[in-house]
Order: sequence, then C-alpha cells, then structure tokens
Amino acid sequence: MEEKVIAGKKNGMAVMLLLIVLYAAAVLLMVMGISMGTEENPWLPVFLPGLIWLCIGWFPFLGLKVLKPQEA
Repeated sequence: MEEKVIAGKKNGMAVMLLLIVLYAAAVLLMVMGISMGTEENPWLPVFLPGLIWLCIGWFPFLGLKVLKPQEA
C-alpha cells in the first residue's frame, strides 16, 4: 500500500465561517420579512429563503469534527 499525499488545501474554517454568516443572514431575512411586509409588498419572498435556510442550514454542521492531537 502506498501513501497518497493530497496536494489540495482544505478550507474547513472558511466554510464554517461562511455557514455561520449565512445562518445570521437567514435570521435577518426572516426578521426583515416579517417586520417590513405589507399587503402591497408581501413579505413571503423575503421570509421564505430565510426560513428554508434555518430549517436545512444546520445539516453541514453535522460533519464538524474536533480532532484530538493523536488523530491529526
């Protein structure tokens, strides 16, 4: 069996920060959609993407794993 060296750099921290920013944006979309909605200007197109991301946005966080020093 030969050892394979992966040349690509993994950006796990960047992805985690992006997901946190998207989660905060989803909360803001929901708040803005509820507070700024009127009969002439419905709130659903602003509210719905935020609601969808809050429902499914936590799935990528399930793959998060903390490594112990012996596992690295």
